Amino acid sequence: MVNILTGRIAELGKPLAGHLDVNALDLAGVADLGFATELERAAAQNLKRLRRPVPDPDWSADPGLDRIVSFLETKTVWHPVGV
Repeated sequence: MVNILTGRIAELGKPLAGHLDVNALDLAGVADLGFATELERAAAQNLKRLRRPVPDPDWSADPGLDRIVSFLETKTVWHPVGV
């Protein structure tokens, strides 16, 4: 599941980085690297996956799948068979 939130990063960043139910954050577009470092530290408290900000992103370029692939999870599901 993916949730996309709109709003000011200064207001949303800290609560999301520190929230235990948020599994990952993509910091694309965060211009202030000091603030990005602060968010990284908050995210590290609960081992949240995080993508670092890209300096001067080209929003018109083909984004590819790299940013999404880094957040994918592979889970093992066991299906017991009765004997």
